Amino acid sequence: MSLLRGCTAVAVAVVSLAGCGHDPSPSSSTGRTPHPAPTAAGDCNDLGTQRADGFVLAGTDWSNDVHAYDEPAVVYVCVQPGTGGRVSLETSGRGITITPRSRATSSSETGVLAFRVRVRQGATGTLTMRQQSPGATSGGPGPTVLAETNRWHFANAG
Repeated sequence: MSLLRGCTAVAVAVVSLAGCGHDPSPSSSTGRTPHPAPTAAGDCNDLGTQRADGFVLAGTDWSNDVHAYDEPAVVYVCVQPGTGGRVSLETSGRGITITPRSRATSSSETGVLAFRVRVRQGATGTLTMRQQSPGATSGGPGPTVLAETNRWHFANAG
């Protein structure tokens, strides 16, 4: 086998393998770029407040971009990396669908895990994150869904 042919085979194999991974950042069905993921959980824009008894890194990261009802949005759940267990993004309202239902914290080295949120017209509710890890359960803030006539967006819950 020639050197050129061997290099070509390696390049094809690398490109093929790159396509096998799961991209944790759901993209919009409209082709619009989703809200970019924070590079670390501590950089998320909606974290729980620090308490005197210690701080559990827990919260979310989201944008207040306006979306059509057929357009999903990404909310990132933010947890301390390496804590184990699972995280979920939950809603207190109606007309809001979140996928996936939960994710293993081990699926992210940074502690930032993406969830896709879809909203139906007339929906109401607030999102919160929940982490269940060995020996502990924690939760953190998330946005409120504001549904309008032809569009929706997130806003601060507090």
